[in-house]
Amino acid sequence: MSKYKRIVVSIIVFILMFSLFAFTAYIEYKRTVESDIQTLKDKLNVTRTNLESNISSKIVAINGLKTYVELDKTFNQEEYENFAKAVYESSNDIVRNITFITDTTITHVYPYEESENIIGLNLAKQQEQKDLILYAKENNKTIITSPVDLVEGGVGIIVRVPVLSHGEYYGQVALVFDYNKTIEYSGLRTLQDDYFIKLKTTDNIKSKESIIWSNAHGKDYVFDYNMVSANINMYNANLVLEAVPKHGFNRKSTLFNLIMLIGAMLSLLAAITVYRLMKVTDKLKVNKEELQKSYKDALDANMNLELTVSQLKDSEERLKAQYDEIKNQEEYIRFLAERDFLTDLYNRRKLSMNLEEGIKSGKNGTIILIDIDDFKNINDTLGHYYGDKVLKYVSRLVSSITFFEEYTPYRIGGDEFVLHIPGAFSESQMKTFISYLFETFGKTHYIDNIKNTITASLGVVRYPEDANSVDEIIMKADLAMYNAKKQGKNRYCYFEQSMIESFDWKISIEKELREAVENNLFYLMYQPIVDAMTGRFKYFEALIRIKDSNIPPNIFIPVAEETGLILKIGRWVMEEAMAQIKIWENMGLENRKISVNVSPMQIQDYELISFLRDELIKNNVDPADFEVEITESVLLENREHNIKVLENIKELGIKIALDDFGTGYSSLSYLTYIPVDKIKLDKSLKDRFLSLDNSQVIKGLISLCHGLDLKVVVEGVETLDESENLKIQNVDYLQGYYFSKPMKKEDATLYIENDIKKD
Repeated sequence: MSKYKRIVVSIIVFILMFSLFAFTAYIEYKRTVESDIQTLKDKLNVTRTNLESNISSKIVAINGLKTYVELDKTFNQEEYENFAKAVYESSNDIVRNITFITDTTITHVYPYEESENIIGLNLAKQQEQKDLILYAKENNKTIITSPVDLVEGGVGIIVRVPVLSHGEYYGQVALVFDYNKTIEYSGLRTLQDDYFIKLKTTDNIKSKESIIWSNAHGKDYVFDYNMVSANINMYNANLVLEAVPKHGFNRKSTLFNLIMLIGAMLSLLAAITVYRLMKVTDKLKVNKEELQKSYKDALDANMNLELTVSQLKDSEERLKAQYDEIKNQEEYIRFLAERDFLTDLYNRRKLSMNLEEGIKSGKNGTIILIDIDDFKNINDTLGHYYGDKVLKYVSRLVSSITFFEEYTPYRIGGDEFVLHIPGAFSESQMKTFISYLFETFGKTHYIDNIKNTITASLGVVRYPEDANSVDEIIMKADLAMYNAKKQGKNRYCYFEQSMIESFDWKISIEKELREAVENNLFYLMYQPIVDAMTGRFKYFEALIRIKDSNIPPNIFIPVAEETGLILKIGRWVMEEAMAQIKIWENMGLENRKISVNVSPMQIQDYELISFLRDELIKNNVDPADFEVEITESVLLENREHNIKVLENIKELGIKIALDDFGTGYSSLSYLTYIPVDKIKLDKSLKDRFLSLDNSQVIKGLISLCHGLDLKVVVEGVETLDESENLKIQNVDYLQGYYFSKPMKKEDATLYIENDIKKD
């Protein structure tokens, strides 16, 4: 074989053998790139978990406040602070303030002292925030802004959560996150040396992405190639975290370089060996010595090949060790994703996963939300470092409990812990456990030789009985815990549907009352009271109604008293009645007297006497034409004060009637000292004692009142027989449907005129 052919064959052998090594090196290169991508994904997942813990957990916590607002829109700054305080104090200073926006105007803020200058600010008139506030209002969607300059100073990330009332937009709850602390706590800055990173959200107004944080600084083109991303879903607001290595995914591992080097050497060696073998074969034909020499060269080449194989085995062992190290790192990252870094307890994400699994499998369980009382005082007085030690101590306390066979504690943020107890347990069992829990907390605890008394407020929710979704369970546990906190420290409260239903019922009635007050939707009906002996008209009782409403007074009056609206409503009734008296006086009608009902809360109003005096003067009304009716409940509280107010009313020349006598706390004894002029016997008393056998009771009661110089009115007279029977009992006045139903003022005027015509 010619020298040229030997060279060609050797080159072919080199190419074939080196191609095998190059392919092996390519596989190693791909593994290295995939490993780098997976490592970057894991780091992004840790950052995503931090962001979810810092931001999403606060959005979940604010749902309790959102629910409270949706259920009770009438709250003052103090009530707002009581609820917002717990959310703010659990934020580890990442939240600058929690703002409530009614429509587009800031009406409440916490903390108040630091941000009171923004109260009353209409964000719809602020150029930088106008579009965002109106977008959240019009679309009822949670939005997360890119960094904005705050009105109160500084830079922040704002999360706006719309608040609906009966399906209609009412306002927004805004969480203002400190921009620098949010980025710092997320861990983004720890990655910026090795990676280009971009945290962005979607600007729904301009239909383009909005950058929250980036270290690319004008190099956005680097994200077009080999970019790794992680989606962060926060309710209906989406964030995207994108990253790419600064030097790309082209790192060649030591093993890659070793394979290429050894491959080149072995391929070259093989080519040389083949060339020599062919040359030796050629020379074999010439002489034996050359054959022996070629044989020796082949043995040498074989030894080199064995050495190379041994080196490859060593490389394989090193590669396996690197793989094991990567697996260990993955396990550690997975641990960080499910554990709270401070206490080693499971975190909110793991709680959500376990609850979701329990709900889907149809299992029962109980969630106990624990909020440490006055934890902020510990941080403020002893520092956050000591506060962290207290949290670690509490985590050990809840972890050491062995009351239930299955029991898992979690730390979900700040000073809030959750106990998850799978299975169905009776209320008595849970009560015993909670008592045991309070006893465990109530012991004296020494942390760094400092004596601590730890108390907590607990909210208890059972699933699926109380809720069947993770967010609903946590929200209702938060609502129950809030109710426990309102009762004082070291309390617990089960979630009850009535917490929502009672608020919902009251809010709907209160809403209608407020609309009636604001839009002047009240009107008066007048029911005549007649002389029992003659049947002739004497005066009217004014009865309040709401236009176009089916809610009766016995329903809306208690709500008005509870909310304090009764003061405005009661004054309107007295103003309207006196104005009507003046109209009838100007018409020349003599029987124009009107009696109005007065609530015990109005009696407590220290301005009542001056108001009555001013109205009498303003309308030029004779006090004898105006009468007030009270109920026996004015004697239940502040009796001496209320009696003094009644005496002052009588000094104005106004008569007083005791209404609904015979119900509630009726007692003949207080008729001797309560300053009234008239007794109105309730319909229920008439129905019970007016029969032939019991008529002496009515007669005796009427005689007693007459003996005390009190006039008597019987309410609810519905038939002629009742009217005649009561006339025999010597009653003074009668009132009821037999004579007339309540009528509008126009009909009341005709009623008076028709009665005059009887003369």
